[in-house]
Amino acid sequence: MMQVANAVLDRTKTSYALGIIAATGGLAWLLSRKPYVHEIGGRKSPPGPKRKLLIGNAKNFPTTKWMEAFSELQKTYGDIIYFQVPGRGVLVLNSLEDAEDLLGKRANIWSARPESYIVMGLMEFGWALPYLVPGNDHNEQRKIFHQVIGPRAVTSFDTMLHEGADEFCKSLHGFSGDPEDIVSHAIGQITIRIAYGDEVHREHGDELVQLNSEGITYSTWCTQQLWLVNVFPLARYLPSWFPGVKFHSYVTKGKDMFSKIRVWAFGMVKEKVDQGTADLSVISKYLGDDERSNEYLRDATALMYLGGVDTTYAAIMSFFANMILYPEVQRKIHHELNEVVGHGRSPTVSDLSSLTYLRAVWKESFRMTPVAPTAVPHASTSDDNWKGYFLPKGTMIVPNVGFMLVDPRHWGNDANVFKPERFLGPGASSLPDVESLTFGFGRRRCPGRYLAERNGLLYIAAALSAYEIRPAADMATPVSITFSDNKIRRPTNLKCQFVSRR
Repeated sequence: MMQVANAVLDRTKTSYALGIIAATGGLAWLLSRKPYVHEIGGRKSPPGPKRKLLIGNAKNFPTTKWMEAFSELQKTYGDIIYFQVPGRGVLVLNSLEDAEDLLGKRANIWSARPESYIVMGLMEFGWALPYLVPGNDHNEQRKIFHQVIGPRAVTSFDTMLHEGADEFCKSLHGFSGDPEDIVSHAIGQITIRIAYGDEVHREHGDELVQLNSEGITYSTWCTQQLWLVNVFPLARYLPSWFPGVKFHSYVTKGKDMFSKIRVWAFGMVKEKVDQGTADLSVISKYLGDDERSNEYLRDATALMYLGGVDTTYAAIMSFFANMILYPEVQRKIHHELNEVVGHGRSPTVSDLSSLTYLRAVWKESFRMTPVAPTAVPHASTSDDNWKGYFLPKGTMIVPNVGFMLVDPRHWGNDANVFKPERFLGPGASSLPDVESLTFGFGRRRCPGRYLAERNGLLYIAAALSAYEIRPAADMATPVSITFSDNKIRRPTNLKCQFVSRR
């Protein structure tokens, strides 16, 4: 009887879901086009490409190379560009001042993330900081990031960083080709060590790096797809055999993956803490502290990898590419390293403040080859009126950081020239904070930036202290860098060799 009852219930849910979707589909489609309604009511929408009735900008919204597409459209529509795509409005900001205004000064409205019901709800990944709506959970996780890897606390792990940088340099010895695997693995391993300790790293480091790497790829891919359940949540009741329904297997895979990322390594460290055998890590250092919840500590630490590895390794890859493109810049860095560090030892974190030219080149590399040129989108939690425009609740904001970083209004007529000296002159203090721009805006600025900056700078200092970076054997120097068209961009034509300087 119970099986019969469950079967009837399943058919009822399916029929109910189908009925609701069919009955409300057309109406929801129309009502989701809020700008048309508000324009009729006299409320003004921002400028943007022409929309078609019902489908809005579905056919002329760029699907690839957002930075390039939005930067080109800036010439026609200016700093603010508005699209209406199925289910929501999209506001592109090309001006740094506008981004700071909306995402900073009006952060109480514009600090949410665009919803992805399949990822946050069905895959149960809503605990992840990048997806959390501002509130207690969001604030507590950010607080933990600040306490455990903030600008002061991060110094506790400098010994690990030094060891990681030495291992990184050893792995580059004699290498020729695309160093992507070496760089991403090195950054992943040091992040695992800091989060969970040396013992977990030795026993399961490669597995954890692989798991987290797959998690990044999978969550990014899922949020970029069009899912029926994101538009009609009741579609979750549709059976897997129903025509066109393909989300069930993806949900199962994602749910298992994100659960393992959340609890597996944490559980291993907690067991060692209980046994009194745990070594130094973020978890062992702060577990059981009365100032923070173990659950928030677990979730924040699980996000250290997802939030920092991709951006750091992509930044190092871009830096290496720029060293090949601008060998005269590399020679100046080598000269500075000789003066500050000398020969016979590796750079340390304490040397970084004296490596002023290296830091300037790091910033210029960020500026000219940003790793996240359109940042992570924000969304509004209520209707807003801004600059005479009406922006309905749920509008998604895309900050075109790539354009902001070469905007001549901030960087001058040589904005498209690779010129590290711009960060060393008397006007350097008036320039935008390149690294902050890369890590986001307002309440959503990445709280792991201090570890990422420290880690990235130390690793490039160590690499250039040990090696000269040249094009790979039998390969000509590239005239430009090509990039992957992912949310986090990395060079795709980098083939280099590391020639010892020692």
